[in-house]
Amino acid sequence: MNLKKYIMIDLLKYAIIPFVIYLVIDYINIPSLIGIRMVNVSYDLLNTLLNMLLVVILYIISYRVIDKRQIDKDDNAKQTTNILLQSSYKKCVRNLNIIDDQQLLEQYVIPKIDFDKAHKDCPIVVSFQDSPFSEYEYILSLAENGAVEKKDLLTYLEIEDLYKGYISNRITFFDIDKNARTNDQMELRAIIARNREDLRNKLDEEIQRLDRIIGGDK
Repeated sequence: MNLKKYIMIDLLKYAIIPFVIYLVIDYINIPSLIGIRMVNVSYDLLNTLLNMLLVVILYIISYRVIDKRQIDKDDNAKQTTNILLQSSYKKCVRNLNIIDDQQLLEQYVIPKIDFDKAHKDCPIVVSFQDSPFSEYEYILSLAENGAVEKKDLLTYLEIEDLYKGYISNRITFFDIDKNARTNDQMELRAIIARNREDLRNKLDEEIQRLDRIIGGDK
């Protein structure tokens, strides 16, 4: 229901209907029919009461307008949050599709990495890790204003942690799938594979869930 409909309903409930009832009572002269002497009625008091009623009506309408605008503002903030979260998760998937392609990884990513430096000092690693979370600060500000549910924020932070950890391990041990020989190496390979599966499952689940929410908001 839009704002104009809210206002019209309030006018109908608090102004038009009471006014029509008053006209009917006055026209039929109901007070005289039931034995009430209108001469004893203070018209100054009646006028005061009508003015008070008008003030109340204006207050109710103003409150409804402000409340409706706040509701719309909150809804827009939540919708924005869902869109940003989904965008972040989709970027994660796109990056994973590159990192998990062994040929692309070895041909275009690994040659640009200086393994003598920490990952935080390697631009391409930082880009892979941070690019999906470029709206991190904005999402936190939305969370502080109540536009992000607690469980959604926890999921976002969990996915961020899993994703960055996986990217780091995938690049560091880029050749472990074909070169694992010892038990420790094979165990590490299994851990990385489990982390990859867990991360992709969480991303797919959240993207589909947000698809339903965003689609329902349209």
